[in-house]
Amino acid sequence: MKKILLTLAASSVITMAYAKGNPSTLMFQGGYSTIDNYKNSDDSSDNPNFPQLSGWNMGAMYMAPFIDNSNIHPVLGGGLSYNYTTGHKNNGINSYDLTLSSLDLAGTAGLKFNVNDKFDLYTLVNLNVAAITKQNEFYSYEYSGIVKIYSAGSFGFSIIPTYNIDDKYSIGFGYFLGKRVFVRKADGVSDKTYTGTEQSFNVVFGINI
Repeated sequence: MKKILLTLAASSVITMAYAKGNPSTLMFQGGYSTIDNYKNSDDSSDNPNFPQLSGWNMGAMYMAPFIDNSNIHPVLGGGLSYNYTTGHKNNGINSYDLTLSSLDLAGTAGLKFNVNDKFDLYTLVNLNVAAITKQNEFYSYEYSGIVKIYSAGSFGFSIIPTYNIDDKYSIGFGYFLGKRVFVRKADGVSDKTYTGTEQSFNVVFGINI
């Protein structure tokens, strides 16, 4: 996975030469994130009482378009993303607290639409792989004790409309919808993988290079 993301980032630099009239963009973004609607990878009926999580994210992405002389440009991108979400749940018998946090290697590919001189629109697919992740404790009624939970990454799609302040700077908003992948570790049993629906609502700032 990490090799794929590094290849995407290298490809972004190479393809910059193919779109001299449409500059590459260093894109910074940050905002609010939520995770809920959990599924077990091998048994969708599994109910571990994970709480709904909310928190924040921030990241930087290098976006390189290619194929010039068109209002629609394929783009490749690579960068870093940090995510922190936490939540609490009480089912009337037990209380559950969970935190997910990770620094992810981020890769993206998609299309950039030049709507007009002032507005652009990015439609992207995203793949993030956790490079640095923290194992957090979670009480499991299934095992009557503490288990470890850690984030493994995420995948999904995003849409980012931007407004060009001038030839160099732009601002906009980003919406991401996808799946956050995380792993539960418990003594004496195999690791179990879960996914949760992740949404992010971000403010975006771009610098053309």
